[in-house]
Amino acid sequence: MMRKIGIAFAAAALVATALTAQTVHDEIAFTRAQIAADRQTVVAATLKLNEAQAKDFWPIYREYRGEVAKPLDRLWNLFETYGKTWDAMSDADAAKLLDEYFAIEKDIVQIKQKYAKTMTARIGAANTARFFQIDNKLDSIVRAEAASGIPLLTKAK
Repeated sequence: MMRKIGIAFAAAALVATALTAQTVHDEIAFTRAQIAADRQTVVAATLKLNEAQAKDFWPIYREYRGEVAKPLDRLWNLFETYGKTWDAMSDADAAKLLDEYFAIEKDIVQIKQKYAKTMTARIGAANTARFFQIDNKLDSIVRAEAASGIPLLTKAK
């Protein structure tokens, strides 16, 4: 199942890259929208909650995705900034970018910890752990696709 998901996300990323008439921002927005649409379907198919658990889980899930989208927006903006400056970045610019990256990662972890507590109270620890495994796998696929298109920083100027 996860292999099929990876292929679907990879295809979405390839489609986004093929849209040469659009800006990088538009390509990223398209890919993120496609992934968001597929994500809930994947979570539903792999989490396998009973009806009562699902009734409790999905509102929390939508709230979680809404909240985690904010630092993810910052992360994608950071990728765009990096994409525009990677070949002419100073040490000071690189340090600033790195600090922002770590701040975003910290925010994402805090959001996940907050929602893990809420989910555990509603659907149990095992289901919550399973959800975050699924969520992490999906995030890893997205990040791997993004990373494949991001060049390494050239020597600082």
